Amino acid sequence: MIKKSFIKIICLLIIIGLNWAGLLAVGQTFAYFVDNEDSNANLYQAGILDFSLRSGQNNFVPLEKALNMKPGDTVARDIYIKKEGGLPFQYTASSAPVADSCDLELYNALKLKIWYNWYEAEPGPPPDHLQYRHMDLKYDGLLKDFDLRVLNSNDPDLQIPNAHPYFNNLFYGPDEHWFYATEVILPAAVSAELQNKSCQFKFVFDGWQINLPDSSSGYSDTEEILSTIATGNWMPEVTVTHPNGGEIWYLVPDWCPTKTWCSTWCQAHEMNANCQYPLGWTATNQIGPDIDLLIDIYFSTDSGASWMAQIVNDTENDGIYWWKPPYDMSYVTDHGRIKVEATHKDYSFLTDRDMSDTDFCPPLLTLEDLLNWEEPPLEEEPIVEEGSSPEESIEETVDETVEEEPEEPVVEEEGGIIE
Repeated sequence: MIKKSFIKIICLLIIIGLNWAGLLAVGQTFAYFVDNEDSNANLYQAGILDFSLRSGQNNFVPLEKALNMKPGDTVARDIYIKKEGGLPFQYTASSAPVADSCDLELYNALKLKIWYNWYEAEPGPPPDHLQYRHMDLKYDGLLKDFDLRVLNSNDPDLQIPNAHPYFNNLFYGPDEHWFYATEVILPAAVSAELQNKSCQFKFVFDGWQINLPDSSSGYSDTEEILSTIATGNWMPEVTVTHPNGGEIWYLVPDWCPTKTWCSTWCQAHEMNANCQYPLGWTATNQIGPDIDLLIDIYFSTDSGASWMAQIVNDTENDGIYWWKPPYDMSYVTDHGRIKVEATHKDYSFLTDRDMSDTDFCPPLLTLEDLLNWEEPPLEEEPIVEEGSSPEESIEETVDETVEEEPEEPVVEEEGGIIE
């Protein structure tokens, strides 16, 4: 019996050896096959790690602001991440500029805030839902440095599912996370170089198995969502409306406005009762109310090649400033011009200027000008005597004013300046 068993073993070894040699001869491999039987309670099923991204908006909103950002502007959008496969996963998110579609100077200046939102109980309709909503700030920094796990690499919120149970609501669904008010901010402290620029960038979400440290091994998935931020023209726009060339403005003695007859002369020559001329302009603020612009006005005697005097500094942007040109020979010219300069009160680099298109002429007011001027007569009203017919009426002039004798102007022998 022992002899028979020994023979069987020898035969079996010979057969195995022959099979081994045959496999090696034809270059094939072999494998060990293992069969494990499990009870119905311990069935194993291979899963899929898959997620999707969606947003309630096509870009940051308001869209007109997102595409025309000004210093201090903020825009926002929602982003939702949802588990689509069977496997739970953890995730992070980062940002990246789109090659050849993003001005890096603008991208590097933008700031970003992101909140993760969840409910602690089933919310009512808006605005009642706010009492159950939590907004956890997950990131506050520069867009270029954004990473959801930069502050806490093991953030327990950044996995689906997590410890926050789902409650039925109008915003997000089961196995979905809601990142609300994903804000992009253009800081107020920016330079003029950031205007008229555009940047398309993407948020990149990476997900991987919850039992692994990162997405370099095991099951993983990556999804992206695009956004665009652009800036416009921030510079104010200024136009001088008066004087704009060809005007004759007189240089009037300082005492003139105090004399009724001389003040009247001024008003008959495009001045007000104080013998001041109107300086007119329009100044439009591109990034806010026009009143935020401060106005400086200058006077030139050489067609704008140089500016001999500043008429006013930081006056209100109301479109008009009344100016009495000094009664000084240095202001006498055939090449006078006015320059108006507007500067934003908060951003000194936002400034624009304009000057009169052509020259105007401010001569001195001479004694001859005054003596040869005839004051316009006052309007006369007809008086109809009682009982008379219109044909028999006698028109009488009623003038109760008493004319004052004009003071005799004194003329210096040199320069013709009236004292």
